[in-house]
Amino acid sequence: MPDCCERLWVRWRIRSRQKESSDTAIPSGNSVAYGNLVRLSFLTGDAGYLDHAIRIGKAFSEFLSRYAHGNAMMLGWHEVLLKGPVEVIITGHRNSDDTRAMLDSARSLYAPELVLLFKPSDDPGSLEAAAPFTAGYRMVDGKATAYVCRDFTCNLPTHDVDEMVSQITAAER
Repeated sequence: MPDCCERLWVRWRIRSRQKESSDTAIPSGNSVAYGNLVRLSFLTGDAGYLDHAIRIGKAFSEFLSRYAHGNAMMLGWHEVLLKGPVEVIITGHRNSDDTRAMLDSARSLYAPELVLLFKPSDDPGSLEAAAPFTAGYRMVDGKATAYVCRDFTCNLPTHDVDEMVSQITAAER
């Protein structure tokens, strides 16, 4: 191959790098990006993140339908996207026992679609700045309060850890 053609070939290869999609022991960068964008859209309510995630899903849709076994991470995030989030907003005092018990219980559950947000009673604006949809959630009766929501509908707020876990479990189905 003449030298001028070789340089052109190298430039073309650099500009047209293939997108890696298959997951091995380490998930592909595209699977991780897809999952991060899905999670960010759930956490913030920002549809822009979701639009980017959907574009990634569309870009790999044909490959996923042919080689599903090699794309476990991306398919897992796709399932989470289809099911939608279970949002849990816990409001309370940062270091109180009731707040800690609620947070620990929610964190101990295996629920890939769970979006857990903590809104400290002494600084509610910090969460509201990142997730504006949390503006209406407040502590009730001065106790740690959990709001469990799915499909833009929330259960009644609760102070009881077991009730919160029951609501999360029911919302996952």
